[in-house]
Amino acid sequence: MAYPTLKKLYYQNENTWKKEYQTRYSAPFTERFEFTIKEYNHKEEFNAFLCYTPEIVKLMDSIYQLNIELISLHQFLPPAALIQYTQYCMVEEIQSSNEIEGVRSSRKEIREAIVQLKSLQREKPSRFYSIVEKYNKLISRKKIDFKTSADIRKFYDSFVLDEVVAENPKNTPDGKIFRFSSVEILSGTQKILHVGLYPEDKLIYEMDKALLFLNSDKAPFFVRLAIFHYLFGYLHPFYDGNGRTIRFITSYYIAVNFSPLTAFNLSLFIKRNKKIYYKMFQETHNSLNCGDLGFFVTEFLNIIKQSMKKTINYLSEKIKELDKYSRQVKDLKLPDELTSEIYNVLLQATLFAPTGITMQDIIFSLDKSRNTIIKRLDSIPDEHLVIDTSEKPYRYKLNLTIFNK
Repeated sequence: MAYPTLKKLYYQNENTWKKEYQTRYSAPFTERFEFTIKEYNHKEEFNAFLCYTPEIVKLMDSIYQLNIELISLHQFLPPAALIQYTQYCMVEEIQSSNEIEGVRSSRKEIREAIVQLKSLQREKPSRFYSIVEKYNKLISRKKIDFKTSADIRKFYDSFVLDEVVAENPKNTPDGKIFRFSSVEILSGTQKILHVGLYPEDKLIYEMDKALLFLNSDKAPFFVRLAIFHYLFGYLHPFYDGNGRTIRFITSYYIAVNFSPLTAFNLSLFIKRNKKIYYKMFQETHNSLNCGDLGFFVTEFLNIIKQSMKKTINYLSEKIKELDKYSRQVKDLKLPDELTSEIYNVLLQATLFAPTGITMQDIIFSLDKSRNTIIKRLDSIPDEHLVIDTSEKPYRYKLNLTIFNK
């Protein structure tokens, strides 16, 4: 059942709107929070609240069930397939998060940063090196502190600051922790949609309070995450880079509390549904919504659910293909076990990472010397291999058309 916003009810019938607000705010299953919401250019502030609905409960239950499905799929993914798929997802996630903010980037640049991180060549970090490094921590679930405003600033500096400054030096944070001045969020027609919280002392106080809530047990995990996601956008601590930062934090918490496979595809799904994503914020900011977080939380949970379903559908299909082609690789009667292993690694990369696999990753997957791998690759018939030489390092795939003959 749809959860109509209070704003929508206001335009239908003002008397109904007032009654519904009181009903929702005072309902026995309503959580009232220590945060206030105020629309730009309006005087009245509203206490934020969430009325738990059957839809919210069902969505949370669906997410937990989908996570179980993802965990069960995990066991059918060979190591090389898992590594190549997570790298592919990382590229798509970073690219999508950049595109949401209008940041120009290419998948090639992100792949270059991944290669550089793996090779430990840090003399001259590539453009997206620091961002890739953080997503790599997400994959491995390495600890990143998000407990205080100072933690947020420390992360921001190592995550996206260089990009923000390169895009516009005026957006360099100039406050004690965040920004000294106010910041406006504009529409495509330059209309002011929202103004981030100001002055900075108040901003720091509210951010610390939001982080305390995120890391508490005062609400179910996904509800806390949804509300923090909203509050970060509402507070808008930096002049630029807020969206990229909060989407990473959201994915990181999902990866740590569930799995990296659950965390991926979030930005990709948001990019394809930007209209509803921005509407979630605008509807919740609106004074006619009276601080009701129900619409935002419901849609946030739906985004998580849909992105997980998309991941499950993709992996299920690829696992079926892997089983089919693996049997056909066996039928090739390859000369030795290592050659067979190389074919299988190439097959996994072809299915789970459309761009193919680097020599470095083949060596890592099989734990053999470079010379040994090169000799075996040289012995493979040309029509069995697809080598992408358009970027370095070259990328290798198995030519699946050989199985159609």
